Amino acid sequence: KSSRLISVIFAVLTLSFILAFSASAATTQPSTTLKASNVENAIQLTWNEIEGVRFYAIFRKEASEKSLYCIKTLTETKFTDENVIAGKRYGYRVFPVFPNSVIGTKSNDVHIYRLGTPKYNQPVNAYEGIRLTWSASAGAEGYYIFRKTATGNVWNYLGRTNAKTLTFTDKKVNANEIYSYSIRSYRGSDISHYNNLMNVSFLPTPKITKAVPNKDNITVSWNKAENAAFYMLFRRSASEKNFTLVKTLNANELTYVDKNVTQGTVYYYLV
Repeated sequence: KSSRLISVIFAVLTLSFILAFSASAATTQPSTTLKASNVENAIQLTWNEIEGVRFYAIFRKEASEKSLYCIKTLTETKFTDENVIAGKRYGYRVFPVFPNSVIGTKSNDVHIYRLGTPKYNQPVNAYEGIRLTWSASAGAEGYYIFRKTATGNVWNYLGRTNAKTLTFTDKKVNANEIYSYSIRSYRGSDISHYNNLMNVSFLPTPKITKAVPNKDNITVSWNKAENAAFYMLFRRSASEKNFTLVKTLNANELTYVDKNVTQGTVYYYLV
């Protein structure tokens, strides 16, 4: 009896959708407001509760399909649709069903692109700021970048990129803050679930102030970089392609005398 009842209800719901609840099919039941959002691995639907409802029937269709079909019945007012594909657009509608199989007024229709959360790489300190990079999300039109400080509660909008640009450098940083970032893909008004890049601090690039050649050595000096724990001095000769580590120095050491040099050879240094 139970399976027969469910089959009858599905048939009635499908017929009701096809007829689109014409004006002649008046009902006194209140309607529910449906909302949709992207979560980490799915699309989440929520709607307000209607008193006296036996269950809710959720209908869905892809953008390429002509008709909605029932994907779930449940008594809760929340449903997570995990059977979705990133980059596709979906339409949803909810029907409340009352005792004795009385079908209430349909909800509003919602349409949403399934947008995956961008996967990010470890942030790095660039010369001018903190550089973020991430992987592409299927169907994304572009990406929003947000930031907050470690002690703050508000996400601040920094900017956005297009679908092909998967990097962003935050230049408005200082060495006394720890930052958190969030990168979210978007398409139209749809936006992906958030992700967090936590505890990122900026280390300013030390600048070499002078490199003085002497009789049997070269003295290299640089300015202090705020919050640096130590410095690493690298060197290569004009004939070499790669830099090699010369010395690791304490944070209070801002000068190094390089004695392992040869007269008549050009050297390049970086700190």
